[in-house]
Amino acid sequence: MLAGSLLGKIYASSSNGTLYFRNNAGTIYNLLAAATPAGNNTEVQYNSANNFGSSTNFKWADGLGRLEITGSISGSQISASIGEIAQLTASRGIVIGDR
Repeated sequence: MLAGSLLGKIYASSSNGTLYFRNNAGTIYNLLAAATPAGNNTEVQYNSANNFGSSTNFKWADGLGRLEITGSISGSQISASIGEIAQLTASRGIVIGDR
C-alpha cells in the first residue's frame, strides 16, 4: 500500500521499474501501459467510451491528403477551407481534399 504522501504524485515502482500516477482519490494509473490501436490501417481513431474506436466508414488517405467518410453525415454546418475540393456523390460519400 502506498503512503498518503504519494497521493497526486508520479512514482516509480522499485519492484518492476514501472511509472505510476496516483490521483488524490487514490486511483493508480500505469503510465507505461501500451494502448492498442483500434481498427485497420487508414481508419481514423476516436474516443469511444474511453476506449479507442474506429470505423471502416471514417478513413484518412494519407498519400492523397484526403478524409473519406462513407454513410450519413449530420450537422448544422459542414464546410471546407478555401482551396480544397468538396465532392458529394451517392456512391462515394463526401471527399474533402485533392482528387
